[in-house]
Amino acid sequence: MIQKARTALGLSFHCYFDLPAEEVSMYTGLDLKSSRRAMQREFSETILKGNITEAFLAWLNQFGLRSIPGSKFHTIVSDKADKGKAVEVLLSLYQNEWEDVMSYGAGDSINDFEMLQSVHDPYLVQRPTGIWADLDDDTIKKIQGIGPNGWNKVAEIILSE
Repeated sequence: MIQKARTALGLSFHCYFDLPAEEVSMYTGLDLKSSRRAMQREFSETILKGNITEAFLAWLNQFGLRSIPGSKFHTIVSDKADKGKAVEVLLSLYQNEWEDVMSYGAGDSINDFEMLQSVHDPYLVQRPTGIWADLDDDTIKKIQGIGPNGWNKVAEIILSE
């Protein structure tokens, strides 16, 4: 489907399925084994580089898909899928077993928004550019720190409570 849209709309972008694992590794920073695993997609596809247009987004929408921008890439998923729903299902299972469950979440991009809204204690770390994703929710705590540095700070906060 994505290939059809790219051709029909005259777009130029690369997905995981277009590239060898070595090139995916170069773009993502993953080792070769992890790149091969990341390329084994069944329910999503990642656009690594190239142009995403409004026409492409509209095309995705008519097929029940959406593009979620991440820190570096776009991920194409079902319009019914989001991290928040997954967290809610998991929390429900835990609550059935242990009743009171505290949940934490940390993210750095727009694709983490639903997940951060679904946890008790949400944190937003800085993107690779040093800025925070523009998420319209004052309950999400902004943490100074990019990538692993930010994640470590969140872990320290959680463990110190």
